[in-house]
Amino acid sequence: MNWKFIFIISAFYLAISACSNDELETPVTENCDTTDMTYTDDIKAILDTSCAVSTCHNDNDTADGFTLENYNSAKAAASFANFLPAIMHESGFVAMPLGRAKLDQCDINRIAAWVSDGRPE
Repeated sequence: MNWKFIFIISAFYLAISACSNDELETPVTENCDTTDMTYTDDIKAILDTSCAVSTCHNDNDTADGFTLENYNSAKAAASFANFLPAIMHESGFVAMPLGRAKLDQCDINRIAAWVSDGRPE
């Protein structure tokens, strides 16, 4: 009878230890530094690869009449009320980049921090 008790306890322990609750695990998040964002050091690279591309907001193809290829133009564009909501894909705004996937959340956070900090060069 003793071996049955040990078997039942062992089976119960194995069953419990095999269970996993993945929902409770904290997901690994990227370290996204948004302090002291400047156009030259941080934002230009994001805009160059996502916005100032062929047929969009570059000096040759000024979609909606503006470019994002240089500091002065990017600073002016970022002052429009629809700039951040478009990048964030908010309802009621044309999602940017047009026809492409939403920017990485860290890049969005960096652009938002840059705008919030007064769009420094």
